[in-house]
Amino acid sequence: MKELRFNTVLKEVPVFLTGVDNKEKKYILKELTGDQRDAYNSKFEDMKVEMGPEGKPKSMSGIKFKLPSAVEFVSLCLYDDRDVLVGKKFVGSLPSQVAKKLHEAGIEISGLNKNALDAAKNE
Repeated sequence: MKELRFNTVLKEVPVFLTGVDNKEKKYILKELTGDQRDAYNSKFEDMKVEMGPEGKPKSMSGIKFKLPSAVEFVSLCLYDDRDVLVGKKFVGSLPSQVAKKLHEAGIEISGLNKNALDAAKNE
């Protein structure tokens, strides 16, 4: 196996939000840590299927179709100017399009989207 080398500095993207007071404030969107990624992934449950004698599903449990929300995800990776997570209440108060774009950017820098996974395979 080839040796492995990693940079452990989290990727960051500056974010500027303008409030109702018309003042711009800087935030930082950071790559998830391993613990944050696990907290995010723990929102998913595995589907358990009990098979009947004829090889057909008899019962299913643990099915969870609700994915963690953009608010939940962004609250794990958006920091204020003091390097403190802003929290769900703040992220939940943002316009939906802002939360959506922050979610997309956070997914990408954390390597959780298909493009990031394809890029990692090619490195």
